[in-house]
Amino acid sequence: MGVHTGVFVVYYLYRSRYSFVAGHLVKDGHHVVDLSNISNALKFTSEHMAREFIGDDLNRPADGPYFVSELTLGELLEHCPELYEVRRASIHGGAA
Repeated sequence: MGVHTGVFVVYYLYRSRYSFVAGHLVKDGHHVVDLSNISNALKFTSEHMAREFIGDDLNRPADGPYFVSELTLGELLEHCPELYEVRRASIHGGAA
C-alpha cells in the first residue's frame, strides 16, 4: 500500500480515456465542465469533499462517469510540488 497524500482529484472516464475536472459552472441551466490534465485539476483535501462535488455541484450519480482518485506521491511531486510542501508542513506542525 502506498503513501496517502490526502490530495484528491475528480476525473471523467469515457471509453477507457480519462480527463481531470479543472472547473465547473452552470450556464443557462446546463452544467459546463472544463476538463484538463492532472496539473490543472481541481484538488480536494478529502475524498468526501470530492464526492460531494460530484453529487452536489455536478449533479451526477456516484456510479459514473465522474470518479475520485487520490494522487500518488509521485503524481503529487511531479504535478503539484507546492501542494506537497504545504501537506508536509501541516503534518509536521508547520516545519518544512
